[in-house]
Amino acid sequence: MFCSECETNLDEVPVGDPCPQCGSDRRSATVNAGSASATSTVPPVTTVGHSHLPDGSEVVEVGSTDFRSSSSRASNGNDRQRFDGAPPRGEEDVLETCETLREVLNLRGGTWSRFRLKPPPADDVDATATDKDGQVLYVQVTRVERRAWRQLAEDGASESQKSPDDLAEDIRGAIEAKARKHSPSQRSQLVLALDARRSPGHARQVVVNAFLAANGPWVTGLGYRAAWLVGPTPDSTHKLCLDAEGGSQD
Repeated sequence: MFCSECETNLDEVPVGDPCPQCGSDRRSATVNAGSASATSTVPPVTTVGHSHLPDGSEVVEVGSTDFRSSSSRASNGNDRQRFDGAPPRGEEDVLETCETLREVLNLRGGTWSRFRLKPPPADDVDATATDKDGQVLYVQVTRVERRAWRQLAEDGASESQKSPDDLAEDIRGAIEAKARKHSPSQRSQLVLALDARRSPGHARQVVVNAFLAANGPWVTGLGYRAAWLVGPTPDSTHKLCLDAEGGSQD
């Protein structure tokens, strides 16, 4: 294996990590006499649609081969979310959530590699990534939406209508559930990623503003390395901790 850009030997560099010499993600391989084969599993493609309708309402739709979620903002400011298809199972969304977070971090100047799932026992770490200096990012992922999935599993559909304050309270509840399980020393090492990819209503800016107004100092005081709300796109992904001046940290 070698780098397609600078031809550095990559035999000892794990697949998915960038070239240590030039940072390229492209690699090539030379195969001598004989044959070679490879297999891979590609997760279903997730599509995101965002529409602003003539009546002033706003609709965000997220879908894949086995699920569809939609968030529509009503004129009264409430959010109607509908979920169809199969509910999320276990850790199946972890890598996709982490990759959205990675994209945001790298757009802000980071150099993080692709995430890898951490095999059990994982000590409350779901995935890790490294940067060009060898620093490790430890991430725990938890879903913001909790109640819809049971009904979705039973009926194939679930629906809710909530105010921004109610959706902000869902975010706080998800954080509280994890914070009870983590000691202060664990929190200082962990990035908490709140997965709202399948519940895009939670990632609306008005909901994030409501959460920060009521809970900004509280979530900062928990002592996590960082806490992020990860929406279906990088633009709908928000950092929830506050800096000393009370503003959202970048």
